[in-house]
Amino acid sequence: MIRWEEGFPRRGNWGIPGTVYLIIAAGRLTGVTDSNLHNIDYQYDVAGNRISMTTPDGKTIKYEYNASNQMTKILTNRGNYTFTYDTLNRRVKRTLPNGTYTTYSYDQNSRLTNITHKNNHNKIIDSFRYTHDNVGNRLSKTQETSAPHDPDKTINYAYDAIYRLQAATPEKRGKGKLADAIIKHHTENYSYDPVGNRQTGPKANDNYTYNTGNELLTSKGHIIIDKNNQYEYDQNGNLIKKTETFAKGHYSIITTYAYDDENRLTEVKIQKGHKVKEVSFTYDPMGRRISKTVHKEEFVDDEEAGDNDNDKGKDEEKDKFNKHHYPKTTYYVYDNQNIIAEYDGNSKLIASYVHGPNIDEPLSAEIRHDWIYYHADGLGSITYLTSHMGHAVQRYEYDSFGNMKPTPRWIKQPYAYTAREFDIETGLYYYRARYYDAKAGRFINRDPIGFRGGINKYAYVKNNPVNYNDPLGLICGSGPTEYIVPDSPWGFDFTPACTFHDKCYETCGVAKEDCDRGFYVYMLAICAKQSNYFKIINCISTATQYYLAVRLLGWPSYNIGQSKCKCK
Repeated sequence: MIRWEEGFPRRGNWGIPGTVYLIIAAGRLTGVTDSNLHNIDYQYDVAGNRISMTTPDGKTIKYEYNASNQMTKILTNRGNYTFTYDTLNRRVKRTLPNGTYTTYSYDQNSRLTNITHKNNHNKIIDSFRYTHDNVGNRLSKTQETSAPHDPDKTINYAYDAIYRLQAATPEKRGKGKLADAIIKHHTENYSYDPVGNRQTGPKANDNYTYNTGNELLTSKGHIIIDKNNQYEYDQNGNLIKKTETFAKGHYSIITTYAYDDENRLTEVKIQKGHKVKEVSFTYDPMGRRISKTVHKEEFVDDEEAGDNDNDKGKDEEKDKFNKHHYPKTTYYVYDNQNIIAEYDGNSKLIASYVHGPNIDEPLSAEIRHDWIYYHADGLGSITYLTSHMGHAVQRYEYDSFGNMKPTPRWIKQPYAYTAREFDIETGLYYYRARYYDAKAGRFINRDPIGFRGGINKYAYVKNNPVNYNDPLGLICGSGPTEYIVPDSPWGFDFTPACTFHDKCYETCGVAKEDCDRGFYVYMLAICAKQSNYFKIINCISTATQYYLAVRLLGWPSYNIGQSKCKCK
């Protein structure tokens, strides 16, 4: 048994602060107990594939695989999830317990060209078609949905010389001024400086300024009313204050941010007039967010609020909010990097999740005894939720950088753009290592792996969000059918192992599993050279995660490598 402990304080009174217990047998993780005494147990087959997981609420999930060690079935007490692959080991079909199913099509270069979600009556829920240029960037996306009075929509994409998104333009439907106005409203245009800072966009009158450290200082623009934003940072490059001024200074929203010693966001306070909303977060030793607390709305006096208006009803409003608002804490339980359960402060289970074999692939959720199922586009962004009967119950739309468009109905669940968790309280996406601000199109603090993630430590996927995502908040990877493993995740330099792995994939006739095992052994050798016991254990955990990732998701890269040496 291995015990990880970290000395940061936790809100609440559960468990030992910041402690995670790992049970490892024969080099495999067989059990986990977190600081809130939630237990997870695992079993494996002789090939090292996980064949069962017992969750904290006592339910057992089982897994089945094909001869290539690809997951083919997930068996749960609510039904089965199945995955089908073609001869090139690409997924071609997925089915969910509510009768909905998804089909996938590819071009000769294994690029995803079509993804279609249908219900159990073979009616389309949502569908996406993609075209590509010669280097693999998506040139267009055509969406067909089940929404009434919503015809197919096509968006065309343009890029600059280094493949940064330059424009996203809907195809025009109809004629006249109204059609022109609709196109203008939905068109996105972007420009950047040489190091990747956004200069304008998505609208022509949106503009930005930065300092020499690529820290965003100001942003200006208007959609309905004028808005000017100012930003401040600490010495570590973390955003600590954002001031949003509306309508020529008539009122402001002031947001402050606090961090721990590892530059992880721990607190956000949003002040609008006399009202102050506070949200706080805690993390485990593996860097995973394990709690979110939404505090009751507080009130400040006129001087602190910076508002000279007389608020005659302030006392009555304060009584109202104090009566109905109180600290609400959600605790998260993880299977590796995926949330599998949420508990409230009274240790009551409020949500549980089932995930697919890919990173950031939620399949279903049981939230307060209601079941929902997830459907995503080619980037992995959640676009529809369906009920246990297979009916569409929620739709999501985003712009290219993940700004969520207004939705007529909101089902409380966390996953949205690129299937990352969206915090409605702060307007930020949680990308594990750090938080992403879709409005600014950048992260709120520097990349933990430094310049190894790119020349601009704040940039999101090198400003190519149509083709890439960043599941760990470290470096960009491609869409859900193929991920790029960073050479230096969490500061551990696996570059030699990655180089070996790439060359192995391009060696004619070498089995994929042999390359993957060699990659894992190489990473473990790097871990053995770390300076202390804690780093060694953390490195081994990271290496294990990446070994599992390439074993599950590395087939497209392996096929390309074998094609290079004329084996396939």
